[in-house]
Amino acid sequence: MEMVPNEVPQGAAGKEQKKIPMSPFEILLKNEKVKNRVLVSLEVLFCQAKVSGEDSEDLVFKIKDIIEEAGSEEDFIFRTRALLDKYKVTEGIENVRGTAMNAKVDTVKAYLGEKVLDMGAGSGRLSEVIEEKTDSIVTSADIDDFNETERPYVIYDGEKLPLDTDSQDTVLLMMVLHHSEDFEQVLNEAKRVSSGNVVIGEPVYLDNEMDKQRSLVVDWFIARVLQKSEMAVPGNMKSVLEWEEKFMELGFEVEVSEDFCESKINKKDCFEAPVVVERSWLFVLREKQE
Repeated sequence: MEMVPNEVPQGAAGKEQKKIPMSPFEILLKNEKVKNRVLVSLEVLFCQAKVSGEDSEDLVFKIKDIIEEAGSEEDFIFRTRALLDKYKVTEGIENVRGTAMNAKVDTVKAYLGEKVLDMGAGSGRLSEVIEEKTDSIVTSADIDDFNETERPYVIYDGEKLPLDTDSQDTVLLMMVLHHSEDFEQVLNEAKRVSSGNVVIGEPVYLDNEMDKQRSLVVDWFIARVLQKSEMAVPGNMKSVLEWEEKFMELGFEVEVSEDFCESKINKKDCFEAPVVVERSWLFVLREKQE
């Protein structure tokens, strides 16, 4: 994802040096408009987590103060995590995630085959829910052992899966690509092992710089602060059109492209709404046939 760069001096030969993108925390510090939109998004998220309206507003004001007072990104993360623990936000967020996970499975199950690879499976909870709600047999795979279930779990090197070509009916990539350092490698490997659909869920942004930065910061906040995770946040978020173009460039046909719409807002208004926390989009791909 291209973020607003810092000012970079010209080199001795008059050539522009490589632009260094701002981190999500730097965006919060330096872009007042993005910061305000992020805070609105967080207030919506806290309300969805059943934090009372008064407490949600109070939380946002306190987070704004921490942004202004924190001496570093690490200080901001530490203080904000402590604040959210005090308000017992984490349990509510987990309930929201559980509801969203069930909704995602209800949406994607029509596109799943008998043998499904959940690539980037994380905790393994999604794989578990799929097997509970469908007739699919699911293999979970990730680059490390994040498994929180009793299900079998495949650990691979992030490049090549220990699975045969076309060995899976469907590969599922749910909220994985924007956390991948090399998402093209992930997509190519998914294409190799799938004999059918590659089903993808990704957060997307409106096609403008303001929402691009808001989405990046919200995603970073959810990963680092709410989930207390050290997962990669390389800034690979894209708009719907950018993802579709990238998929076609990598040899896929886009069979389905539609809004997951997890928010409480009516579906017809979901994508345009400025207070949607994350706009989740569903893509169903198949390898392009020559």
